[in-house]
Amino acid sequence: MAEKNFSPCRAILFGSRAKGKSKKDSDYDFILISPRFRKWEWEERTARAYHAKRDIPAAMDIICLTPEEFEIKKKQIGIIQEAVREGINIL
Repeated sequence: MAEKNFSPCRAILFGSRAKGKSKKDSDYDFILISPRFRKWEWEERTARAYHAKRDIPAAMDIICLTPEEFEIKKKQIGIIQEAVREGINIL
């Protein structure tokens, strides 16, 4: 889904699935980093990501960042920094 639509340079799985603490109904939390996101505002890239995953029968939260946004946000206290520290690089 992500590779075909967004050509991400990095993808991170984070949250309970990455920590091995998921339950049956836990969602999948992803950060996708792609230079292609530069051409879309936040809402547009998020909408495109959710549209691309529409045929996948699993609940997902997807954060879409440009490489520049990711470099800034990974240094700030918050979910991105936690994902970098505790997540799994899947791409």
